[in-house]
Amino acid sequence: MVLMLVLSAGIKETGAAGNESMEVALNGWYAGLRGDLTVNGYNTHFVQEAGDLFQDLDLGGSLSISARNNKMIWLGSIDFFKSISSEVTVGNQPGTLETEELIGLLAAGRPLSASGGTSVDVLAGIQILRMDNELKLMGGATSSSDADLYDPLIIVQIRQQLGERLQIYVPLSIGGYLGDSDLLYSAELQLQFQATDRFDVRGGYRVAGYDYEANASNALEYYQAGWVLGVGARF
Repeated sequence: MVLMLVLSAGIKETGAAGNESMEVALNGWYAGLRGDLTVNGYNTHFVQEAGDLFQDLDLGGSLSISARNNKMIWLGSIDFFKSISSEVTVGNQPGTLETEELIGLLAAGRPLSASGGTSVDVLAGIQILRMDNELKLMGGATSSSDADLYDPLIIVQIRQQLGERLQIYVPLSIGGYLGDSDLLYSAELQLQFQATDRFDVRGGYRVAGYDYEANASNALEYYQAGWVLGVGARF
């Protein structure tokens, strides 16, 4: 399992041309992590369970900043996971997989439409993955691998106002193919309730994953999914 503390800041249009505002949000992501990994020819399957969350993750977090006016949107984010530990099996031999992961994102785009309480934004950018893996087998063998992946992606952000204080936020992204990865993706459904004029509470569910193969000896295919809960403030 992975627990993420997410700090995001954004600037959003308030109606009139040139008007801007700032949004700061702190989220926690309680997500399972599972997939298949090949480290220097060693093939293994890893699964993180809920009960192993606090002992298997040293640190996880995300910082994102976005800016917006009535014509353009800019977005940047960094996700970081330190020492994700998984119990694995290679053939019939048990072992431990230690993973460190850093994901960076830069994107820019435009508001596509806004009508009837619905707004849609489309952005294009590049996502960078830095992953270090160390596999330790019970018999004493140790192997490690690292990956630096650069991939283009498309992001669609959808917001639907359900009432005066409630809205749905759906960010979707997909990429890879023309970059280093075969596929990368992320999807989230989030409800945001405006508790006061400035503060909101939010919750939802998020799924994200990667599919990458350098060669027969080094490959990665994984996804992580779980509940998101947080608070936000607008200025």
